[in-house]
Amino acid sequence: MIERDGTKFTTYEEESGRVFNLDPDACITIFGLYKVYKREKIEVVALRGLNLRVKRGEVLMVVGPSGCGKTTLLNLIGGLDKPTAGKIFIDGQDISDLNFDALTVYRRKKIGYVFQFLNLVKSLNAYENIELPLISMGVPERARKSRIDELLDVVGLKERRLHYPSELSGGEQQRIAIATALANNPSIILADEPTGELDSSLAHEVMAVFKALVEKYPEITVVIVTHDISLKNYADRIVRMRDGVIDESLTLQYTKNEEMLAANDGDLEAMESSIPDFSNVLPQFPSISDIKFCQKCNGSHIQMNVLRSIDVEKPHPLFSIMDAIVICSDCQNMQKIRVKVFSP
Repeated sequence: MIERDGTKFTTYEEESGRVFNLDPDACITIFGLYKVYKREKIEVVALRGLNLRVKRGEVLMVVGPSGCGKTTLLNLIGGLDKPTAGKIFIDGQDISDLNFDALTVYRRKKIGYVFQFLNLVKSLNAYENIELPLISMGVPERARKSRIDELLDVVGLKERRLHYPSELSGGEQQRIAIATALANNPSIILADEPTGELDSSLAHEVMAVFKALVEKYPEITVVIVTHDISLKNYADRIVRMRDGVIDESLTLQYTKNEEMLAANDGDLEAMESSIPDFSNVLPQFPSISDIKFCQKCNGSHIQMNVLRSIDVEKPHPLFSIMDAIVICSDCQNMQKIRVKVFSP
């Protein structure tokens, strides 16, 4: 255990000797995350050195355009896919190198998923949909009944327990889907566009359920991917993704400037066009999100490993300066640079 600026960190050391500092209050800690998909001879880099920390009990909203890597990020946190490079720590456990069986156990114990398209079994009523994962886990009938009653109460649908999905509104179906995701008592809820199929009124109704969950179960961490910035008030924090990384300057404004958000409610492009240019913050250091191409051959197949934080004479309250290694897969060039990384 080490302490810096009043915050305590635990240390994790790889066999290679590389050391990671983990905030004990963080449920999710991600270092230098890469995901590369190969489609025949083409490589698609979905994530390119992403860093993120999510505190326990936090409702985090991840926004960004289609194709920026939001769903890939959820799949990696949820253990549905494995990273090409980088580290993912969940409650201090490194899940990056877990095998298929270990990831299955991890998902069963830690993760609840809420999808855009509900994933309810149409032939089962609300009660039976929530019961299904409990049966697969071998939970006794009496304990199942108690848990289902509790969850139906949390989402406000006890009176609809025997209704089938076709008999429920879109908002009610999503609330049952949330209850189903909670059945295994997970520590993390991952929601991929949970309001994407709902009108604005039902969307706010569903988001209110997420906030109620954290109030009732304060240890649950919720990560929500959405395009709808009008739902911002239901989140404790908002981060913006762009080109496979967290966009530091936009994330800063989403987090700090509520007046700007209100003035451009629901219009992501208008809000971004009104955000001041943050490129002049510590201009001698590039932002990690700006490192996309090899400086030698201009190739885009690069990997970046963040090594350590640098002590600077006048530290900025919003950014850390860090050493990083950029490796190009095209020309094999390796370069050490210093970058600024937004402090989440």
